[in-house]
Amino acid sequence: MNWKQSAAAIQFFTYLFLCNVAFVSARSIPARHQLPDNYDGPRRTHFFDIRNFGAVDDGVTLNSAAFEAAVDAVHQAGDGMIFVPEGRWLTAPFNLTSHCTLFLDSGALVLGTTEVELWAIIPGAPSYGQGRDHMGPRRTSLLHGEHLEDVVLTGRNGTIDGQGHVWWAAHYDGSEGNVTRGHLVEIMYSKPVVISNITLQNSPFWTVHPYMCQHVRATNLTILNPNHNAPNTDGFDPDSCQDVVIEDSFFNVGDDGVAIKSGWDCFGTELAAPCRDIYIRNLTVLSPSSAGVCIGSEMSGGVTNVTVEDCHFVNVHAGLRIKSAAERGGDVTNITFRNISVTNVETAMQFNDYYGDPNPSCGPLNETKLPIIQNITVFGLRGTLGSARNQTVLGPADLKGLPDAPLIGIHLEDIRIDNVNQTANQSFTCNPFVEGVAIRVHPPACPELWTPLLQRGITTPDVPVRVHRQRNSTKIT
Repeated sequence: MNWKQSAAAIQFFTYLFLCNVAFVSARSIPARHQLPDNYDGPRRTHFFDIRNFGAVDDGVTLNSAAFEAAVDAVHQAGDGMIFVPEGRWLTAPFNLTSHCTLFLDSGALVLGTTEVELWAIIPGAPSYGQGRDHMGPRRTSLLHGEHLEDVVLTGRNGTIDGQGHVWWAAHYDGSEGNVTRGHLVEIMYSKPVVISNITLQNSPFWTVHPYMCQHVRATNLTILNPNHNAPNTDGFDPDSCQDVVIEDSFFNVGDDGVAIKSGWDCFGTELAAPCRDIYIRNLTVLSPSSAGVCIGSEMSGGVTNVTVEDCHFVNVHAGLRIKSAAERGGDVTNITFRNISVTNVETAMQFNDYYGDPNPSCGPLNETKLPIIQNITVFGLRGTLGSARNQTVLGPADLKGLPDAPLIGIHLEDIRIDNVNQTANQSFTCNPFVEGVAIRVHPPACPELWTPLLQRGITTPDVPVRVHRQRNSTKIT
């Protein structure tokens, strides 16, 4: 036996030994479980293997008690890593704890149970006042946590699967009742939160929903939901969060890739908790019915200081989207999209104040709660039009403000959209209530954009109107 064979034998028997040791108390992390070089979370003092809490990897045995016991062990130890090895691990929803890392090894598959009654019913989020789909409450998420410090979901590209087909079918046939489906991962009122190097798929509802969190990091994340018949399966939806980074990730989903939110109508405006300081880079999104990156439509608490750059959106309805409604309220300000490519999109940009259903729990609409959308920059965008779902192609851009709250401070520069069918009326579309500048834009932007509002006789006493120097669009050489 040579030295390589000896080393392999030692490693094998060490593995057998560790698999058969009951971790009654916490222990140091074994060398063979060292984290990947690109892991950016904290190193834990204690290590807990899910198998040593009775978990069975047959995809049939319910392992909720094992996951809950492992989380409790981390809580008792003060910190720790829960290690999920290769296998199929069925579980009902469970709550995480502070100073906890859930680590999914290569080949690990955590499956959410399809027994609907095991998903607990919880109140709607405070800035929504109800579940998103119904006036009643909502289901908890598969992985849930509230008021946590230092929580990490990571691994060697292990997978969390919500088995959403049961939930999507119940939504379509109406059997879900008055209760909104749960998310796959929801962390609330927590900081910092790290999600990296894992795959999330088949979410019942929005896939990742950080709510009122700070210092959120999502890196090397893969999210996979069917493009069709998987309603509301957004990828990553930061909601009233501060300091969020989403980078180096791939989302193929049934709704918006990223939807930045801050509450829905009266509950959002009353809570007034904006989503701010969001940075998204090197993200690829496929979503034929929805947007690559979207702000809204639930943005009543406001959204500010967002940068999206070096992203690629393929086969989406809209590459960049801001969607709101006349009574939604909220300020959307200081948004920058830079170095964006779009391929086969129905429209490259859609900033529109005529979207969204009112929150039925708010009562009569409040017409004084106007959304203010201003200071939006798109710099460096290239792409082609088309439709992956055989729908009408809208054109390069669709910009529509409100008479009492125009879109102002829109800055479009260095933009080229090819494959435009002018005979099919595929052109820039604007209503009269937009104002900004367009520099080196092809095809040419609509004249409503770069003609100042005051010059057109439009005044808005409640909104600070900015008069821009008129600059005509020109073709990019």
